[in-house]
Amino acid sequence: ASTTFVIERASSLDCLEETFAELSTSFTTFHQNFQCIKQVHESLKEFNKAFSGFLYGIKMNAHCVEFPEAPTKETFASFIQKRDAELLNKSTPIATPVRKINTPTPISKIKTPTPLPPKKKKINKALLIKQNRKNVELILRILCDNPAEGK
Repeated sequence: ASTTFVIERASSLDCLEETFAELSTSFTTFHQNFQCIKQVHESLKEFNKAFSGFLYGIKMNAHCVEFPEAPTKETFASFIQKRDAELLNKSTPIATPVRKINTPTPISKIKTPTPLPPKKKKINKALLIKQNRKNVELILRILCDNPAEGK
């Protein structure tokens, strides 16, 4: 009777052997996938460190560098007008302009303008930096819209 009990008990555990083998392979696959995710996490962490340094450098550059010859709204308006004129000239045939002949005015009638004294006004540095930043952002948008032109 004791031998039949051992045989029955062994046969009942045999049916679980395949299930445990599948469970073991599943855990092995899970462990490998988790290691891949861990590597992706480490790569992202390194990228974030490098990119944050890059952004910090750009921010410090923006605070330290002044653009005395930064474009203004008028220069953007003239750029857009020139661009539109170029597009119109490319699409329509060029007509020869008609010139009027002007008679020269006598020198005695020419009035020389009196120069105005230069105005001294206080420059709000924070406002100037903010305006320059907007102008630079507008330039970057224009460049992104037309990367092939490179203007």
